[in-house]
Amino acid sequence: MQLPSKKRSREDDECDQEVIQIALEIGSTFGKGIDVKLKALDRVIQCIDHSDPNYRNQFILVESDVAHVLLEFLNDESEAVGVKAATVIAALTDHCSSSKVRLYSGVTALENQSCNILFNPVQDYFLDAIPTLVPWTIDVRQIKSATAMEAISNICHFNKNAKMTLIEYLCEYIDDGNITYLELLDRTVATIDTIDEALASLLRPRCLGLVHRICNEQSLDCERITLAMSLISTLCEKDPSLRFDLVDAGGVLSVMEILILADSLRVKDAAVNTLCQMTLDNTKNLILEALSHKDKDFILGVMASLRQIIQAGEDSHEEDEEDVDEPPQHRGGDIDSCMEMSATVDYDEEAKKLLDMILSKYNDEGDDVRAAHVDQSAQCSIM
Repeated sequence: MQLPSKKRSREDDECDQEVIQIALEIGSTFGKGIDVKLKALDRVIQCIDHSDPNYRNQFILVESDVAHVLLEFLNDESEAVGVKAATVIAALTDHCSSSKVRLYSGVTALENQSCNILFNPVQDYFLDAIPTLVPWTIDVRQIKSATAMEAISNICHFNKNAKMTLIEYLCEYIDDGNITYLELLDRTVATIDTIDEALASLLRPRCLGLVHRICNEQSLDCERITLAMSLISTLCEKDPSLRFDLVDAGGVLSVMEILILADSLRVKDAAVNTLCQMTLDNTKNLILEALSHKDKDFILGVMASLRQIIQAGEDSHEEDEEDVDEPPQHRGGDIDSCMEMSATVDYDEEAKKLLDMILSKYNDEGDDVRAAHVDQSAQCSIM
């Protein structure tokens, strides 16, 4: 990797020599004590200039083999050294301050090759750190998990190669159903513009397995199922061909079963979004086709769940209107009391459209589903 060319002063050259010396020092700490390693790692952090859009010191450090040293230190017998090494990796791969301002304001260099220095070019040196850092994200020690998450985030930020490496690694563990892994995979996939065939072939079978597995669980864990539904929705959005695979594999009815069985409104809400994404562009036909194979009780169960989401949405809108008129008041109690407030849903409008689609089928037919739905709605309003 070549350093950005610009006119250099004598002071700049002296600064470069100091950075090179720091790199040599950390490389000489193998086999030495914890304190020596930690002190050398601190010196590396201190010489990183986050205001420099050319990332010159970062260039010098990685070109002086500091990346190799840090990757080794991640597996050091001392956890303190490993965590500090991850902290240094996070600092080295972070974008400079001026770039962050531009990135967060929506101005990027994605379409302007003359500005590609906007992105930190040393991120690719740390792709091999990802398999070590990912398991740390579920470590019970908060400092270790938080440091790992920060390092992974910085390595992958606006770096497709890093994101692909992360996705490929996480796919190996998707069957575990770990909440952190599911959320990390969902967030990462969501930031990718398109999924190529190689990545799609890796994700599709795991996504299909995930749908069937969560449907067969004896107890529906709210957070895990919600994250799984979110991941499936994201994958359907990014890979349209996955929708057909899921529909052919009975995915529509499987998600409907989750919609019915879940006690949590969050899960039901997420299931509605998944149904809409899975059946996009042909929602009415696919939903009604799936329901045609089920009995009246199943259909009414779907309708009742949709109505719950719609009602929660209406309640939320009413609360928002009241909040405009009245200033918030402290009601006392602990934080748990805040959790008992009305659940917020995101897909009540989609739920209403799905319910209208189902009702339209029975509007002019002799089936008694619509009549049962009306009775059900009346009972609900009385309660």
